[in-house]
Amino acid sequence: MHSCIRTYSLFVDTFMDTLFFIMVSDSMTFILIRWFAAHPQAWERDNLCRPCCPGALRYNHCLWKYAKTPQPRRVMTNTDGSQSECFKRANFIFGHTERARTDRWQDEQYAYYGLITPTTVLSTVNMSQEYDSCGMSHTGDWLETVTVT
Repeated sequence: MHSCIRTYSLFVDTFMDTLFFIMVSDSMTFILIRWFAAHPQAWERDNLCRPCCPGALRYNHCLWKYAKTPQPRRVMTNTDGSQSECFKRANFIFGHTERARTDRWQDEQYAYYGLITPTTVLSTVNMSQEYDSCGMSHTGDWLETVTVT
């Protein structure tokens, strides 16, 4: 009986080591991204079909906005258009005030996210969020700095 317990213990240890190895070696890494779309005021395109800024910035800047889903995300919005219970339970991570949480909900309910693998990333870009001219609030538009070749 004593040797049976030792054999079983050895089997369990070996099994757990094998299971741990499988779990570690069979993992996948994803990158969470938020998609952008061409800004409606960007009429021109460069040779890579990027939306060029209007005016003087068109030579070295592209103008983007967040892409939106055609329907609200189900995890954030009920069928009647109100905030979902899931969002209400986790709303503390979306701001410190009720107004901040409501603003974030309005910004995020149509957000278009995706998952990609690191091997699909070919290069990076320099992007910065645009501010309105009257204050320091974000407009939702994004500028991409590009190198003209």
